Amino acid sequence: VVRQERPEVEEQRDRLVTSIAGDKRQLQDLEDRILKLLRESQGNILDDEQLLNTLNNSKLTSAAIQNRVKEAEETEHNINVARESYRPAATRGSILYFTIADLAGINPMYQFSLAYFIRMFAYCIGASGKSGDVAIRLQLLSDFATSFLFKNVSSGLFEEHKLLFSFLLCTSILRHPSAGEISEVEWSCLVRGMQTTAATAGSSHQKPRPKPDVLTWLKDETWADLQYLEQLVPVLKGLGGDIVQDTAAWHKWHAADEPLQQPLPGQWQQQIGDKFAKLLVVKALGEEKLIFACQQYVASKLGKEFTEPEPWTLDDVFQETSAHTPVIFILSTGADPASMLQRFGERKGWIMGQRLHLVSLGQGQ
Repeated sequence: VVRQERPEVEEQRDRLVTSIAGDKRQLQDLEDRILKLLRESQGNILDDEQLLNTLNNSKLTSAAIQNRVKEAEETEHNINVARESYRPAATRGSILYFTIADLAGINPMYQFSLAYFIRMFAYCIGASGKSGDVAIRLQLLSDFATSFLFKNVSSGLFEEHKLLFSFLLCTSILRHPSAGEISEVEWSCLVRGMQTTAATAGSSHQKPRPKPDVLTWLKDETWADLQYLEQLVPVLKGLGGDIVQDTAAWHKWHAADEPLQQPLPGQWQQQIGDKFAKLLVVKALGEEKLIFACQQYVASKLGKEFTEPEPWTLDDVFQETSAHTPVIFILSTGADPASMLQRFGERKGWIMGQRLHLVSLGQGQ
């Protein structure tokens, strides 16, 4: 990031690293030369004029080099402080890359190379909004890179996996220590379940109490999950007792088709609002509504463009291709990319048989 944003800083740092290494090497050479002369000296060393001259010259040279090294190291420290201010953008880039790389675990077809990612991220650095304020500039870059890479990668995913990708992207950003909005315990509760998380949390937890008779609309397993949530997630402490006391309001919220769009009963809407903990409550009370709740959560954190991506067009995709980066269509029932490709060629003015060639597999064999 710094090499493209502030090339003069990177060039100065490279020169300093080379200069410091050369000065330290020269100091080492002086020490080696003095030791060699001392070893080879015979008789009284005070009578060895060559040795004395070498020692005097070495003393002066050594002092000058040490001052130079000290000044260079101070300058390098200042440069590193300036470079460190760009870390948020680099952090966002690493989060995006590893989230995209993990897609191969969903489907082995989803392979994205590091070279591809670097090329896309470098494009984002040049195409994103500019600002003289470093903090604003980095926020513009992070937002643009997140949106651009999401759209770019989504165009190569099956429809059923796009929401999963947007959710992984959102939670990966919010789980990072720089955001700190989702703890590892909360993430484990969502992915592995409350009881499994409690069993592996490494601390003692109370066993679930029997379900009160008033909660006829709740399953025993659901009541147990709610009690584990209270113990694992501090912000949800007291949730079970409140559900018992205000069971009618909670039953109404639980029965809603879109619970995440409904305010939580009592003080809980203000207490957890749109936090990740609200997803855990949805999971515990009605896991069948979790997918829709995740979609709304992503929209609230990143924007609706991450849950309702615009349909791609061949014009947009073509801009990202090259002789080494082709477009591959995966055919399914009812899909005919050939006609779409022909219309695209007509808009570009490519005459069939001259600039645009259709070759069938096995043709001419």
